[in-house]
Amino acid sequence: MTAKEELHRLIDRLPDDRLEHARELLDELGAAKLDVDEAPLTQAEADSITRSLQDIKAGRTVNFERIKRENGL
Repeated sequence: MTAKEELHRLIDRLPDDRLEHARELLDELGAAKLDVDEAPLTQAEADSITRSLQDIKAGRTVNFERIKRENGL
């Protein structure tokens, strides 16, 4: 499975109330200037990303609006 196919699969599995957040994240990612001279990820960074994706898949997330509200932002 290609990375694009995997992303489509993950998006298809998202609950409707999470789609806007996913769209915003992907929009930001697409607008970001990619630095091709950037150093490759360390193993610790790659492991952290893997754990984060597993948390997202398992629903262990907190809505950003809730974080802002709880922190008076």
